[in-house]
Amino acid sequence: MADVELGKNGRPEGGDVLGNVRMNAKKKVRINPDFKMPKVRIKEVDMAEKKFKCCVCGDWYTGQKGNFPSGGSSILWKGNNGYLPFCKSCCDKLLGVMIDFYDGNEEHALRHLCSWFDWYYCDAASAMTLSQAHTGQSRALLYPSKASMRNVAMRGTTFLDTIRDENKDGEIIKDSSELPEVVPEDATSDEFVVTKEMLRTWGTGYSADQYQYLEEQYADWVARNVCNTKTQEELYKNIAMAQLNIRIAQQNGGKVSEAMKAMQDLMNSANILPKQTAENILADTQTFGTLLKKFEETRPVPEAAPEWCDVDGIRKYVNTYVRGGLGKALRIRNENTQLYEEAVEELDKYTVSRDDAHGGADGMGSAIFDAQNVETVGGSDGRD
Repeated sequence: MADVELGKNGRPEGGDVLGNVRMNAKKKVRINPDFKMPKVRIKEVDMAEKKFKCCVCGDWYTGQKGNFPSGGSSILWKGNNGYLPFCKSCCDKLLGVMIDFYDGNEEHALRHLCSWFDWYYCDAASAMTLSQAHTGQSRALLYPSKASMRNVAMRGTTFLDTIRDENKDGEIIKDSSELPEVVPEDATSDEFVVTKEMLRTWGTGYSADQYQYLEEQYADWVARNVCNTKTQEELYKNIAMAQLNIRIAQQNGGKVSEAMKAMQDLMNSANILPKQTAENILADTQTFGTLLKKFEETRPVPEAAPEWCDVDGIRKYVNTYVRGGLGKALRIRNENTQLYEEAVEELDKYTVSRDDAHGGADGMGSAIFDAQNVETVGGSDGRD
């Protein structure tokens, strides 16, 4: 973009100046990784002869310690012995004004105060002040000591560090007007392109890295689990977003337990919790009888259709001749043995019994056999 020339009054002349300003304001924030805050040389002052004035209320103090909050590591207050030029009472009042401006949101108010005083805003330090606010002390006065703790100071010391942290994950995408509808054909495999379709799927408010994470996780969930209905698709989308929320909470010191519980609830709805998956796998290795028991207890078998009913009477046959006969042999008296005895009596009517060996057909057969033996023996004697 060509440089805009300045006129005699010092204002830009020519071109769409307002458009250029708006375009530059929308550009992605880039932080110089080699940036270092310049050092300030402080002139020594005779403290015995100096008085200190609050820039808000105008009151004078003979000493800064105990009357003015610490300015932290900002170079803005180095010439003021490292103290803010606002007394403690006014700092507390300024926080109250910001809380009223942000409609009761104390976190937004405290962050705004950090931008004024060039403090590093840290949610962990803010949480520590909130836990001690019940003692009646102002959070604005508690914050400098919490922000100077080692674990917080390692993350940042001035508000520039706050801006750096908020932009380290990339620019938050809110407008889809300049995005392509689909991934361009000339895009390389290593390049991730955010499209309008992704914004319609996930909504706005994420960075490019976060959209990439959502897309990858959703594709992984769908590939490893059954996804045949729209309900399942929505569940896997919500699970991917829940994963991202856990990641953000872990990085920013948020409510990780609540984010993890939300994800577990979604996985339970999708029936893909580890214990549910293990039960489904175990079902494939169970015996037939165990499976029948499980099916009867969880999904009872419905009544058989008429064409599948016991039309051949096989049930009565088994009860009579198998269970009844076994009960008779073991001398067990029940309804099955009674059926067996009745069946035996009925069968006796149609049973042919063999006569005694000394009568009937058997006697006649014996006589014929004996006669044949006699003739055979007699013939033999006559020839001799």
